[in-house]
Amino acid sequence: MQIDAQVASRFEPLLLPRWTEIDGFRGFVTGYGRLLPLRKPSLFGEAAMIRTLLELSGGITGKVTALLGRAAEAAILDGSEHIDPVALVKHHERLRSAAA
Repeated sequence: MQIDAQVASRFEPLLLPRWTEIDGFRGFVTGYGRLLPLRKPSLFGEAAMIRTLLELSGGITGKVTALLGRAAEAAILDGSEHIDPVALVKHHERLRSAAA
């Protein structure tokens, strides 16, 4: 909606709070992880995974989903078929260097 000024002017912006390490975030990540087409289980609800996602994303939903999506894509391409905190850090560093 931000692309079209006329449409954007018709809606009041709604700021969503950043995620924190709560059960709601854990549930969101676990549910989103179930949607990813990975053949091996990834421990999306584990404390280390949740802390890593929060640290790398700053608690911003769009960054969480982008990071998980790119990590899943890489896991499929390299044959590992799962995501862990180490993979998240690796893909986050690649995204940062590509943006620089």
